[in-house]
Amino acid sequence: GSRLVAVYDKMHLCDMGACSEQAQGITRGAAEPCVFELRSADAAQSCRVGLCICYDIRFPELWRRMCWGERTIDSGGVGSVVGDADVVLHPSAFIRDATFPMWHSFVTTRAVENQIYVLSVSHAVWPS
Repeated sequence: GSRLVAVYDKMHLCDMGACSEQAQGITRGAAEPCVFELRSADAAQSCRVGLCICYDIRFPELWRRMCWGERTIDSGGVGSVVGDADVVLHPSAFIRDATFPMWHSFVTTRAVENQIYVLSVSHAVWPS
């Protein structure tokens, strides 16, 4: 069956032109990167997946935290790693305006900077 594996609230909001989320009253989410683990049915194999949304691609520090990991220790002395993604999923909504050509450049740059696979999709509509 299906189950929820991650929740991510977009950290960086677009405030440019037709896609301005701030103008629509949307607020930013928590300042924590989202990385979750997918395991095979027999749990013998796993993959750590990072998740960011649209405008988040413009912030290399977020990608570094997702991809390279950040070791933390909680108040009980238990250590964990935030990050260490093997692949990043990046759904986006770049419209076909002057910013559209940058989408591919950003995706390529983040993949090369972090030596990681990126699955980036955009619906790429024409502006009205």
